[in-house]
Amino acid sequence: MRTFKGEVTRTSASIDTATRTMQAEVSLPNKDGALLPGAYVTVNLPLPASQGLTVPINALLFRAEGTRVAVVDAGGKVSLRPVALGRDDGQAIEVLSGVQASDRLVLNPPDALNDGDVVALQPPAQPAARKE
Repeated sequence: MRTFKGEVTRTSASIDTATRTMQAEVSLPNKDGALLPGAYVTVNLPLPASQGLTVPINALLFRAEGTRVAVVDAGGKVSLRPVALGRDDGQAIEVLSGVQASDRLVLNPPDALNDGDVVALQPPAQPAARKE
């Protein structure tokens, strides 16, 4: 196996919704012709570590004033907080600001949820007991 170091020079700027892929063009040295046009290769893209938290996609509320999450305090009172979003992997999304690791978020919040609403907290699910 050979390693080539290249640079992404352009992308299609369009993600295929079925495969969640995007075409990209990479420029790299290939003077000996070892890489053939149209060939499949393995690519490693070094990305900086994320500084954000990852939350499930179903925790987001999309409002006219921007994307929000519903945070619940100890008394069950809801606070809708604006969030800045980062990378999206389809199931979870990176939140760069607006929430802390200790915050409790409402999953699948209804559109009618507002600041100050009181919600009932569901206890965490207990793992099923094993029969021996």
